[in-house]
Amino acid sequence: MRPTGRRCKVKPKPSEFPRTKLLWPWVAPVSVLAFALAAEGAGHAWNVHGNLIALILVFSAALVIGLISLLFALPQAIRMLSRYPSLRTASNFVATGLALAFVGVAMLLILYAFFKVTAS
Repeated sequence: MRPTGRRCKVKPKPSEFPRTKLLWPWVAPVSVLAFALAAEGAGHAWNVHGNLIALILVFSAALVIGLISLLFALPQAIRMLSRYPSLRTASNFVATGLALAFVGVAMLLILYAFFKVTAS
């Protein structure tokens, strides 16, 4: 029986860290970029007013969706890392660092696109 008035603090295992929430947002933008590079390497000529615009829009949408999902997942992950020393493993730090890098790069790309569009 749990005593009343106290919180039950169960220390999570390192495998309970939300690494998949931090790494899955990378999949869609990187897949679109890999597809574009593979097609370019295979000799595909991108039509600037056709399929390249669609590719850029799909990449941008995947980037924004990944950024939004990471903006929700990162605070939880950082809070868990700071609260529970048992979660401070190398793989958890790498996943958090990659997610932070993705957020930084995504924000820079979105700001760059915004300023390029507004400067025209």
